[in-house]
Amino acid sequence: MDKTNLLNFFSIDRTMSTEYASSMTLANLFIILLFSLLTSLLIIYTYKKSFLGIIYQKSFAISLMIVCIVTSLVTIVISGNLALSLGMVGALSIIRFRTALKDPVDVSFLFWSVSAGIANGVAAFKISIFGSIFVSLIIFLSKFYIYQSFNKVLSITIASADLDQLFKLLENFTRKFRVDSSIYNKDGSSSLMIDIIVKGGETENILISKLESNFSSISQISMLSRSSSILD
Repeated sequence: MDKTNLLNFFSIDRTMSTEYASSMTLANLFIILLFSLLTSLLIIYTYKKSFLGIIYQKSFAISLMIVCIVTSLVTIVISGNLALSLGMVGALSIIRFRTALKDPVDVSFLFWSVSAGIANGVAAFKISIFGSIFVSLIIFLSKFYIYQSFNKVLSITIASADLDQLFKLLENFTRKFRVDSSIYNKDGSSSLMIDIIVKGGETENILISKLESNFSSISQISMLSRSSSILD
């Protein structure tokens, strides 16, 4: 390599292209931010309706919107600029998300929000909108499938002679039930743990009231959640 080529090598503009960010008009910026807002609202709606945790945090839902919009702004700035992109990756690597996420699904929503923000930032609106709709449908279908499993446990102590009538009543007022465990006591009663799926038009309180009104031999009855992660 001669002296001229060596000087040309060191004189290369390392900032590369900044045309995308510099040519951004206010109208284009408004459109990008508007699509980011609409996409984030879809993400928040999906998160709220498919939430399976114990405590719904509005602050986390709002953070999904902020992350999507801010990611779009960052993407606009670093698009077409390799040096700035690498610098941004290095700068963001020192930022740690210290909030404990109890539900692993929350991480996927954050990643979804970041991905949508990146797509909107480069004006890939088709990918952002249709991709988000597809992900939302998948989440709702997954939630519907999860709720097909046994989601409640009926703990009941009843006279053993009333077990057949108990099972007939459960057949009429639940979508599905299964005896998980049974203990026969010396006083002639039975303590049962029954996995059930409550019918759509029924509630746990209504089912308990029906059991108490139909069986005077019940000495103990309670309804438990199969898993605390399916409370809505």
